[in-house]
Amino acid sequence: MILYSASTDKQAPPPDTGKFVRLIIVAIIAISILAVVGNQAVILSM
Repeated sequence: MILYSASTDKQAPPPDTGKFVRLIIVAIIAISILAVVGNQAVILSM
């Protein structure tokens, strides 16, 4: 069992999915920051 899990951890899919999830999280955070900053800019311009 331990050898099997070790061999599966060396394959490509797990790191790729982790990288993909991290990219999605970073994108969501960036979009929310841009939305807040844009909202503040609109309020300040008024």
